[in-house]
Amino acid sequence: MSHHLATTALAAWLLATASVAEPIITWPALEAPREGRGGLFAAWGADQRQVAEALLRLERADPDRELDALRRRVAEDPTDLATGDALAVRLWRTGQLPAAVAEFRRVLLLDPAYERSRLNLADLFREIGAPDRAIRELNDGIGLAPTSTRLRRCLADLCASRRRHRDAAEAWRQIAALKAEDPYPLINAAWELALNGQSAEAKAVLAKALEPAAGKPDALLALADVHRALGQFAAAQAIWDDVLRRQPNSGAAMAQLGLRHLRDREFARAGERFAQALDLPGADAAAFGGAVTAAHGRSDREGVIELTRRMRAAGHTRLVSALLANWWLSEGDANAVQAVWALLPAGSEEEQAAYQQLLSATKDSPDARRKLALLLSQAEVFRSAGWLNAAIEALEAARQLVPSSMAVGLALADCCAAAGDYSRELSLRQELAREAPDSVPACQGLVRAYLERRQWTQADEVNSEFIQRIFDEVESRITAATSAIRAGDYEAALNHCRAALRRHPLDERLYRLQLDALLRLGRPADAMLIVRNREGASPTFVPGPLERALLALTSGQLDEGLAHVHRGFRSTPRDHCLWLLAALLLEKKGDSAAAAVHCQVAGWLQPDCFSTQLAAARAAAQAGLPALGAEAYRAALDLREASPELRLEFADALTNWGRHAEARDLLATIAPANAAQRDAVNSRLAEAFLAQGQAHQALELAQSILSRDADDPVAQRVAVLACRDLGDLATAIKVCETADKAPGARRPDADLGLLYLLDLRYRDAEGRLADALASAAARARVGLRTMQAIACIAQGFNDRAMGALADAQDSLPPDERPREALILALGSTGADAGARALEILSRYDKPSAAMAAWLRSAMARFAANREVAGMALAACVANAQGWHTRSAELFMAALGRAPEEPWLLYKAAEAQGRARALDAAVALARKLAAADPKAGDAQLLLGSLLESQGASGEAAAAYARALPLMDRQAPGPLLLLAEHLGAVGKLDESIEAYRAVLDAKPDDRAACQRLAWLYAAHKPDRLAEAERLATRAASADPTDAASRDTLGWVLFLAKKPEAARGEVLAALARDPRNAQYYYHLGMIDFVRGSRAQARRALQAALRLDAKLADADTALTTLKTLDGAGASDDGFPMP
Repeated sequence: MSHHLATTALAAWLLATASVAEPIITWPALEAPREGRGGLFAAWGADQRQVAEALLRLERADPDRELDALRRRVAEDPTDLATGDALAVRLWRTGQLPAAVAEFRRVLLLDPAYERSRLNLADLFREIGAPDRAIRELNDGIGLAPTSTRLRRCLADLCASRRRHRDAAEAWRQIAALKAEDPYPLINAAWELALNGQSAEAKAVLAKALEPAAGKPDALLALADVHRALGQFAAAQAIWDDVLRRQPNSGAAMAQLGLRHLRDREFARAGERFAQALDLPGADAAAFGGAVTAAHGRSDREGVIELTRRMRAAGHTRLVSALLANWWLSEGDANAVQAVWALLPAGSEEEQAAYQQLLSATKDSPDARRKLALLLSQAEVFRSAGWLNAAIEALEAARQLVPSSMAVGLALADCCAAAGDYSRELSLRQELAREAPDSVPACQGLVRAYLERRQWTQADEVNSEFIQRIFDEVESRITAATSAIRAGDYEAALNHCRAALRRHPLDERLYRLQLDALLRLGRPADAMLIVRNREGASPTFVPGPLERALLALTSGQLDEGLAHVHRGFRSTPRDHCLWLLAALLLEKKGDSAAAAVHCQVAGWLQPDCFSTQLAAARAAAQAGLPALGAEAYRAALDLREASPELRLEFADALTNWGRHAEARDLLATIAPANAAQRDAVNSRLAEAFLAQGQAHQALELAQSILSRDADDPVAQRVAVLACRDLGDLATAIKVCETADKAPGARRPDADLGLLYLLDLRYRDAEGRLADALASAAARARVGLRTMQAIACIAQGFNDRAMGALADAQDSLPPDERPREALILALGSTGADAGARALEILSRYDKPSAAMAAWLRSAMARFAANREVAGMALAACVANAQGWHTRSAELFMAALGRAPEEPWLLYKAAEAQGRARALDAAVALARKLAAADPKAGDAQLLLGSLLESQGASGEAAAAYARALPLMDRQAPGPLLLLAEHLGAVGKLDESIEAYRAVLDAKPDDRAACQRLAWLYAAHKPDRLAEAERLATRAASADPTDAASRDTLGWVLFLAKKPEAARGEVLAALARDPRNAQYYYHLGMIDFVRGSRAQARRALQAALRLDAKLADADTALTTLKTLDGAGASDDGFPMP
């Protein structure tokens, strides 16, 4: 086989295997050649470098090739967790972060303990800069898989990176408990405890690590390193000596002993040890640096020069430059020092300035200068070797020699931070900033220290004071602009950028900060001006995806803008400005849900940015995404915990999402600063009480607020709604009338108009409703005009009523069905009006013959008796507005004046049922059934009321009696009866009712789907008809998951598993959390002989819902699969 063919074949093979493992670009090993190492590559005559190049060419030619293949595989088998994980990783690596996270979540939904996806999801969050979110993911995984050491190792590393050393130590301790024979978890735990300042605990852990580390040189060296960090040099040296006895050529032990001698200023012995280490292969920078410093300590000029030459050849450029500079510092040779730093390619200006200051400070004291230079070299070597405490000792001694040196002070602060002594670091930085208030490094170092501790206020104060002294210094202005953006003060951020741009017009950071602020302000046109200015000022500037998307947005080309943004996600997925711009584009397209998701990603990328988290929360609240919104609001509160306004806003959002218990808990944490805030909290608490059915508490709170401010709109609304739930009309009227009399108050005309109508004060109601109509919105006019018409009918003013009803009909949106009160009011305005009202009603939902007769009789009575009409129509309004107790009272009052009117009997029974007066409701329904024994609607009503009472047997009998009496030309009541019959176990009767619905309305999708399901589940001889019905339902709405699943199950029962599988997969694509669909997929794969797929699907079904109706069958099938083995080959078809 030719070399070219081998390379091509290997590329194809690796591309196929990558789809189930890691994407091509995530294989670091492919970037390193492995020529001459044998194995597959050598056998095929190809080296790994050429394979990698072939893969990269494929990737560039079709970047979505692998992605599309993975999507197809996941669609074909959504239970294949490995493929789902590979798809998620590929989405991540192509910058599609929301889709990647969603796919990881889908995989973890099917198996929350699937370690690979949990680790990858945590790694995604870690990589994009959201380590705390990654830690939460790992903790969730550990809760499900408590014996996983990989999860705990990642958790320990992340906690350490966040300076959470105690948590990291605990994670290592738990690993040690799981792997008692492994010394490293205990050693790592001791190290983290040492960094946390818990020396005694660290020593105790080290004692436990000694036994498992015995005989393992690498582990012993790590153990010694912790002893050394704790200051136990004797114990550390004993270990190093022991390692050297066992392994005389241990370069690491030699180097450590050399460092010990260097610390004790035993330069000759140190030199010997380092020389031995350098004679061995693999000597590191610390060994080279230690040898140079030992020569420096011996004043061995030739040795220093020779060793630094070897060190530079080994590639340790920065460290060798520092050591050489220190040597020439000891000699007092300023030109040589400058020449050393000048050899570095860039970034040496600060070092040159620092050394010039050191030379100046020690010019009159050569001995002090030599001592200082040696201390600085020791500090450099100790720091590079991880001997941070020794480096701190050296730097403290150096600082005593040159207390004015900013460079030494900053280096000491950096070492303290690296050693975990954060209080000492902060104290040093504060001292440096006091001593040199105009020093940029001192100021910015202190600001960064405060920011790392999330002490935003202190950081802003230090930076602001510096700006007042030095107006246009770029670093402080960038810090101030970043802080202003974080706080949400975007105009201030722009002002800071403009101040710095005067001296630094081409600074990339200032340019990006301006775009960031303008995007958040929603001013893309101004952002585009910044881009144009950048193009004019910098001839080499090339617009990227962000700039191209901005241009498209300002030109109104939203789709093109989104295309540019998505291209940018591939190359720079961590650019939060791209995600914010994408959110702005999607919002302008009207896709608020997608905009909120993109804001969420920006929040992931900037976990410490308050304004980004708040923007994500508000976008989610606007889009109606409670989970996303709650998460973002909590993240914002973590950053601004003491903000009562933000807590109130979050509580409002929780209330709108129906999460009232959470809203109450949140409100309880607010400490109001004044009476206004106290009332704001109490009004929201009242809302929460009301939503949870505690109307008395809600009313009490609302009235306490109204006693101080009668015009408080929230308290007024809550009080009225609480009175509604309590059936207390008089108190509701009193609340609104009190508010109406308050000076300068908003007139509650609409509320009072409704309440007066329910109180049968028709003249007052008509006047108030007329006043409300003067300023009412278009949608509100329909209801207001209807109530006004009812008030007119009750007063005998039919002409005024007809005018109001005509306006109500004109105001009704074309796609909206008129409410019952409007239709009945139309039918009550004259002798022939009832027929017109029934004709309007039939356009939307044809009533049964019995119901039509009852309505004709009722409307004729209303036309003849305005008192009954007023009561009954007001009762309809009361029912529509949620005043169920008052509705029942009014219907009963009307029924008292027309006791044999069947429609009033029907509505009174309904109203009593809604008011939870079930005994009275059942009695009225029985009376109606007796009065009109041929009316199926009466029996249907009686059955539903009995079912609410818990009398399922009587309810089933009533439904059965209703079936032969129902009007077969009215599909609406028939469909309701069919559902009730199925719920009480009358399956044959339910089937008959569904068939009657389809006879009247053959295209009723719900009836087709449900009847097909009943046939499939209970009538195996009707599978052909079930398939026809299910196909009709799925064709009517291919996006309806239930219809597709029903069709799939029917096809399965009809022994068409391949076709069935496609339908169930389509259902799962639309509802991936449905346990029943996974059960169906598992059974289909079972009969197809795909054992592994069947097992995964059935396990997923049981994980999603352990109480699944078919759980027993799923468990039995899983036992069968376990008994048959794991292979997919040769499984017999049942």
